[in-house]
Amino acid sequence: MRLRDKIREIREKYGPLYKLVEREGPLAQAIKSRPLLQKAFEDLKPDFLSVEEFRENLINDINKSKEEIVIYSPFINAEIINRESWLMDPLIRAKNRGVEVIIHTRHPDVFTGPKSREFQSKNIRAMESYGFKVHKRKQMHEKAVIIDKSVAYLGTTNVLSRLRPEKGGDYMLKFKEPQVVEALYVSLEMLAETSESLEEEQS
Repeated sequence: MRLRDKIREIREKYGPLYKLVEREGPLAQAIKSRPLLQKAFEDLKPDFLSVEEFRENLINDINKSKEEIVIYSPFINAEIINRESWLMDPLIRAKNRGVEVIIHTRHPDVFTGPKSREFQSKNIRAMESYGFKVHKRKQMHEKAVIIDKSVAYLGTTNVLSRLRPEKGGDYMLKFKEPQVVEALYVSLEMLAETSESLEEEQS
């Protein structure tokens, strides 16, 4: 079998998984060295998305949302929260048609520099002015989006920060299996509750 035919066969068999493996060297090595990991990814049936693919998919899912959008993003960038940005525009329109938008991000006090704290506070106030509910957390690292508890994105991309495709390396997994999405949502909410409990104990 020619190499080109072999590659085509693998792509057809593993779909989006192989697309990401082609792009991501470290992830490719991890999957190749762990057959059980590869089988687990196949069973979960996620779509492996580059930054560009994630952006396109996310906008489409936000536009179709009906009940709730939950975003977990430790960092916020002023460009992203501009009312007319690629993300805020569809989020605000979703809010205006009755969808609840919930944001989990880092508390301004976590940032060491005064300018960073000021920027985070300002960006949080902007999102609150759009009618979004913002949870300010002192312990947070997860990066995810849950839409209507039917679609979940989980990966390395800070959704409310700058998306930089040219840097490479970042990706998001998109899950559509109901049981998987529910499990991810519950896990993320448990992390949030644990974070809040730790903050109360330390205060």
